[in-house]
Amino acid sequence: MSEDSIPLDVARTEAEWSEEMEKVDASPLAIAKKVFIIAKTAFILYQTIKAAKAWRRSNKLMAGPAFICLLFSGLIVLAVCVYKFTSKKIAPLVALQAMSHYLCFCIFHVLLGYVQCAKFDIREKLLKAFWIFHVIWWVLIAIAAQNSGCSKEDFYPDSFLMTNCFSFGIYVMVYILHNKDFLLEWSEGEEVAKNLFVKQMERYLGFYTFVIEWHLFELVLGKCLDTFTDSIMCSEDGSQWIYASGKGNLFMMLHIIGTMMGTGMARAVFIKTVKDEGFFGGVEEQDSDNDEPVVVNKTNKVKVEAKKTR
Repeated sequence: MSEDSIPLDVARTEAEWSEEMEKVDASPLAIAKKVFIIAKTAFILYQTIKAAKAWRRSNKLMAGPAFICLLFSGLIVLAVCVYKFTSKKIAPLVALQAMSHYLCFCIFHVLLGYVQCAKFDIREKLLKAFWIFHVIWWVLIAIAAQNSGCSKEDFYPDSFLMTNCFSFGIYVMVYILHNKDFLLEWSEGEEVAKNLFVKQMERYLGFYTFVIEWHLFELVLGKCLDTFTDSIMCSEDGSQWIYASGKGNLFMMLHIIGTMMGTGMARAVFIKTVKDEGFFGGVEEQDSDNDEPVVVNKTNKVKVEAKKTR
């Protein structure tokens, strides 16, 4: 049997795999990809911070929590970018993907917990339950990061399965509440708030469904199929993945893309949707309590400027 016919994990040592990985990372295509990643990350961070500042100026009930969600999403984007250029270790990737799942839950907390609907009888009970979920998420993130090792026999850590399954459970809870119209009772005069909530929740659910499908696809590839075992392996110390071809790099990129989807959801809900509904960056053009609207005196043709109280 020739060396070419022997599986890569048998025919090559870890040093040879690492050498091949360096060649893959040094290819012209890989360099072009790195330049694109840096440029895209810079643009996303600029857009996210700009929108976060706009939300902070808003007088909406969800303004503060939306501001925090956007900053958290920007932090994940930055951390993923740094990870791409500094490490192939599994623990940071597991932790970042878990935080991305957690961000999806945080977005739901903001949308439903701070919706501007007066008749929402279970709001207080729901928020108490949500805070318990926050604690559980951070415990899971810590456990997943500490138990993210791999082996030659099983290169795909079970920590991915643990965080994904909990996120699947959150997704089921969201859809159960969705089928009950989130137990909201809208009143007259709340049409604007209702329309924005419906549009944001529609985009959130559509995005969350795709995120869940993507991570399910990852689990099938990693736990059920041997599609990538010939191109990616676990290091001897069980701390990182080593790939010897673009195919193995693709498997790792699938997980990085899945991690970035949570941050994309935050931008879709808190930036794109609010702009589509007539808001600018998450805040109405006349949304400040401290600014009086411009008034035109038709008799004297005098324009009275808005008074600033700040």
